[in-house]
Amino acid sequence: METLLIGINSKFIHPNLAIRLLKQNSPHEIFLKEFTIKDNPEEIIKFINENPIKVIGISVYIWNVEMIKYILPKIKNKTIILGGPEVSYDSNHYFEYGVDFIIKGEGEESFNKLMSCLDNSTDYSKVE
Repeated sequence: METLLIGINSKFIHPNLAIRLLKQNSPHEIFLKEFTIKDNPEEIIKFINENPIKVIGISVYIWNVEMIKYILPKIKNKTIILGGPEVSYDSNHYFEYGVDFIIKGEGEESFNKLMSCLDNSTDYSKVE
């Protein structure tokens, strides 16, 4: 199952290491796309909605949380997975933005288990 992991960084020179680690440690087909908080949110939304990949993962940090809250309700016909420090400690209200899954804490194992369940259309309720 193809998955697009998105990082919205504070600056162009600050790459998102979390999405790179998830890709590196995953047997699934993962693509990466990075933006910065200076990018036009409408262009980010357009990129996501026009991308044929149906599973989108977004890394949420203190510097991008407000932009992501703006973007989330505008994402159409995608399975949305959030991870990162800003969703790890206070996650429930993010479901109001149309999020399907939240991965708390270190995500390498949980992410891969969730992706396997989604890929095989199996029960994901036991994924930690």
